[in-house]
Amino acid sequence: QAGLLKELTPASGGRVTWSDKEEKYLVIYDISKKEGWKLIKPIPYKEIYEAATTTRKLNYFIGLLFLIVSVILVSFISNKITNPLKNLSLQMKRFSTGSFDAEAQVEGKDEIAYLSRHFNKMVEKTNELINERYKMKIVEKNAVLKALEAEINPHFLYNALQAISTKALKNNNDDIVDMVDNLAMTLRYCISGKDVVHAREELKHIERYLALQKARFGNRMQVAYQWEDPLLELEIPKLSIQTLVENCIKHALEKVSTTITITIEAHVTPSHTVISVTDDGPGFSGERLEQVRSSLQIQWEDQGGENAAESDTESIGLKNLNTRLKLLYGEAAGLAITSDAGGTKMDMRLPRGGINHV
Repeated sequence: QAGLLKELTPASGGRVTWSDKEEKYLVIYDISKKEGWKLIKPIPYKEIYEAATTTRKLNYFIGLLFLIVSVILVSFISNKITNPLKNLSLQMKRFSTGSFDAEAQVEGKDEIAYLSRHFNKMVEKTNELINERYKMKIVEKNAVLKALEAEINPHFLYNALQAISTKALKNNNDDIVDMVDNLAMTLRYCISGKDVVHAREELKHIERYLALQKARFGNRMQVAYQWEDPLLELEIPKLSIQTLVENCIKHALEKVSTTITITIEAHVTPSHTVISVTDDGPGFSGERLEQVRSSLQIQWEDQGGENAAESDTESIGLKNLNTRLKLLYGEAAGLAITSDAGGTKMDMRLPRGGINHV
């Protein structure tokens, strides 16, 4: 330790840093002035650093613990505030995409709960308005169907009665009884409360209807049927085939004096069931055909006023039928008309999915 003693100053005391080959020390010493004794206390620096390091680690640990607790508390409080907002935002997004059963959870009495409560009232009111609107559309649709069905063209009734009168004057036989019976059954069918009938019923009605027309045209009117048995159970609008047959009589039989054949048939395509009524009459001119096709595009609610003046009243039956088909089956249904010098063909196209029942 001689090296250490040399480094001590003659003062009464103090501290120095001293190191040997292995370790570094903080030396605290005191020297007695009377006897000259020296009190020396070497403290290894590693012991001093060890205490400081322990204190520093403890401070770090306490600081980290406070940080974790602070993060947890902040997250908890933040979630308590943001979760109701997230839920309200989610329900609003669902509502905007058409999910009208959206309902926000209401908790507490703060501003968010106030917004959620009023959002739920808005959804409830919207559902009530939608239901009322839906019911109104159903009533409106049924009313339009009834109005269209009620427009029975009196043209054939007048001619049928005229034919019966003529037959009664010229002949005194049982044919008149058959004509009157057919007329009675036809009227009963027309005023029945059904909107939709099976094809079997409609075809039976057509037979009676054509029996009455036969009294007017005799053998000049020929009728052919091409109808498969499975399609006899097909549901179709009442008086739909009659409308197409009336068009053949009006624009073919009444226009010429030669024999006209009316063909009534039905066939199935991958997407539609097609009912066709064809005649071999003179057909429509190109201009007239375009007028008829254009008139079919006029919406029912647009048929009044100026549009009514512009539309062709002769094709009112076809327009009404086309409207009925779209109301019952949707936009995929409708009439398709082709015509040339060899005759006219009218297709009633019905989607394979069937009638849109409400």
